Amino acid sequence: MLKNDFALNAVKADKDGWNEDKLKMLLGNKREMLGIFEGNGNEGEMEAGQSSGLIKEIPTVDLLMNKFLKEVEKANVRNQMIVTTHSY
Repeated sequence: MLKNDFALNAVKADKDGWNEDKLKMLLGNKREMLGIFEGNGNEGEMEAGQSSGLIKEIPTVDLLMNKFLKEVEKANVRNQMIVTTHSY
């Protein structure tokens, strides 16, 4: 869930030991609709992060661009080999 006013209030409520009924009132009915479909970025539930566990590194832009350019160069070499071996 994205950190917004709603998320921070939900975390605080959980830490404060709110019971199930109070939590249901806070969560409300269709809280995700308010956030995702109606665009209320403060009070709506904005789910995110299901794939964030797949991130293993956060490279610098320089490192990312160098890696990208090396991959493009390799792809160009492979493509050139395919073109020259399959000339018509």
